Formats: sequence, structure tokens, C-alpha cells
Amino acid sequence: MNATRLWLLVLALALMAPASVTAQEEKGPGPEQPPVVQADNPPPPLEGGPRLDAPRPEGRRRLGPGPQGPQGPRGPQPPADQPPGPMRERVRERLEQPLSTEEEARALEVIRTQRPWEMERVERLKAERPLAYTMMLRQALLGERMMDRLRQEDPEALELRKRELDFERQEHELAQAYQRATDEKEKKAIEGQLKEVLGKHFDLRSENHKREIKRAEEELARLRERLATREKNRAEIIENMSLRLRGLGDTMEF
Repeated sequence: MNATRLWLLVLALALMAPASVTAQEEKGPGPEQPPVVQADNPPPPLEGGPRLDAPRPEGRRRLGPGPQGPQGPRGPQPPADQPPGPMRERVRERLEQPLSTEEEARALEVIRTQRPWEMERVERLKAERPLAYTMMLRQALLGERMMDRLRQEDPEALELRKRELDFERQEHELAQAYQRATDEKEKKAIEGQLKEVLGKHFDLRSENHKREIKRAEEELARLRERLATREKNRAEIIENMSLRLRGLGDTMEF
């Protein structure tokens, strides 16, 4: 899988998370949670990853991507005393870069158009957590860039992403309708509709995962074929490289 395709996949996964985060915020208080140590304007969780401002019990290892749910963490990371890796630092620095007036306006328009249910959260972050606000808008701009690239390079993936956004819209509309409903019979009907949409959304995500697996397998097959050809021509490649190093040839393959 080439770097461009991998970066697109990372962005696509990052864009899937805000809906679930917003839904959790709207549920109200749940079971008592451990206290969170807040820094000055602590950043929000990287989409699809652990909260950056959450406390970690002494002696406990940093967890891998994704929340720790009933099925447990999705993988260990370096010990707590080990600094974040360079890739994560670069992503965070990029998201924290201040926005120009034009960028802010464009990002707000993207969110308002594609994820209108997030606007209340956006306004709250702007007032209470400016850094989190900046990072959320940066992610919106990166998501728009991803959509533009898919439009040029992978129209099929673009259509799948549009269907994903449509399911998210339906889910939030039904969730809000459920909270407004006062009749239990009406609530039951809305709950059934919501589960039906969630089922279709789940199947679409599974389809996306299978599609990425297929592409990865195709890329792996190409790499194996290249390796087999290289090993078959071992003697010739070594001879040509020897000639180049001695100034008697110009081959660049090795």
C-alpha cells in the first residue's frame, strides 16, 4: 500500500470518530470516571485514539489506538515515561497550527455542510478550549482535502465516504428525535429505525475494511513478484552495480 493510500486511510478513519464522541457528550453523565488532570487548553482526543489529557495510573502502560471498551485495549504502546513517537508529534503539531481567517471560515463551512450536528460542540470548544477548537477545524480541512483527492484518484471510495456521511446524518437526526419524543411507543419506533440505520452503517464500514484488505493483498502480491524477479536476476544486478561503482556503467538498480 503506497504512502498516499495509507495517508488517505488514516484520514478516513480519523473522520469516523467525531460522531461517536458527540453522541457520548449528548448522553449526559454516566458512571463515575477517574478525575482528569486538565492542562491549559488541553487538546481533544486524536480521532480514533486515546485522550491526550486523560490520567494514566502509575505503572500502567500507554494503550494503543482506540478507546478501552468492554473488549479491552486494542494494543500496547511504549511505556508512560517514553515520549510520543515522531509521527504522532508531527500530526499533533500540524493540527495545532493557528488558522488563518480564511481557513477558519472554510473549516466552519465544511462542518456546517457535512456534519451540522457538530456545530454546537464547535461553538463550545471555541469558548472553552481554543486549542481543541483549532484542532477540530484543522481535521475538517484535512478531511476536505482527502475528499478532493478521492474525487480525482478513487471515485468509488468517494461514493462510499458520501454514503458514510449520510448514515451519520440519519443517526444523529434519529437520536435527536428520540430525545425529543415523549411517547414510549414513538420512542420504540425511533429506536428500531436507528438500529436499522446503524446496521447498514456497520455493513458499509465492513465493506470498506474488506476493500482496503483487498488492496493491501494486491500490493503485497506486486511486492512479492518484484522480489522474485530481483532474486532471479541477482547476478546481473550485482554485475551492473559493480560496473557503475567503478565508473563503467550507469545503472541505478540494486
